[in-house]
Amino acid sequence: MKQIMTAGALALALTACGDSAEDTLAAFCESQDELVASVEAARELSVSSSLDEVEAARDAVESAWDDYEEDAQELEDVAVEAAGDAYDQYVAAVDQIPGEDTLAEAYVSVAEAAEAYFAEVRAISDAVECP
Repeated sequence: MKQIMTAGALALALTACGDSAEDTLAAFCESQDELVASVEAARELSVSSSLDEVEAARDAVESAWDDYEEDAQELEDVAVEAAGDAYDQYVAAVDQIPGEDTLAEAYVSVAEAAEAYFAEVRAISDAVECP
């Protein structure tokens, strides 16, 4: 079962922690924005995208995910497990693309995995109120 901290509970926890909690939330929100942007860029790939373009998008998502996951752990109560599972499925879909020039044959599975991943990230984003 996916658990996401409510915005009110997060605000209460951050208020109790002081200024460093504000910095932690700001870092999380910045990494969240970067992750959303990288996933949106991956979602914009088309059937004519090259394997290099798909792998570059995957690498950008991976880098943004690493930062996001680290910052989410600093908040402690933000659950990212469901997004982590969706991330793993996205990476697996990209990794299964045969070494061809385009994404045409694997487009559906990669697009669906990117969409599911984006939905999980958006659910967390909606639960955490960034300034």
